[in-house]
Amino acid sequence: QTRDAGELQTLEVWHDNKGHSPGWHLSTVEVTDESTNSADGETGAQKASEKAVFVCDNWLHCAKGDKLMRRQLARGRANPLAEKAVYKVTVLTSALRGAGTDANVWLSLHGDRVATTNQIPLDDGTHEEPFQRGQE
Repeated sequence: QTRDAGELQTLEVWHDNKGHSPGWHLSTVEVTDESTNSADGETGAQKASEKAVFVCDNWLHCAKGDKLMRRQLARGRANPLAEKAVYKVTVLTSALRGAGTDANVWLSLHGDRVATTNQIPLDDGTHEEPFQRGQE
């Protein structure tokens, strides 16, 4: 949960290059505004959460690709978000050999209402080893 950034335009993602194997090949990041998942006042029908997709398909690695460990990703499609936002972020590490990382990973969201949100750590504790090859 973070401040409402407004309509998301870009996302910045990075890691601290720590751990035994910190290089990471990131496929995509999906940001879902869960605050828009509510019942319609008139019909009672459930409204779907708003989702923004950011494609990376690149390494965050000090020795592979262009050697960048911080990337700014453009939004794949326009999608307005609500006044208050509770975002659910889903990150998919690519399935390439060696794509996983054991580094600490963060992102920040950039929108038309807020230039940048606070830094959001991505390890939610659901995996013993997050950001491993082919893992969501």
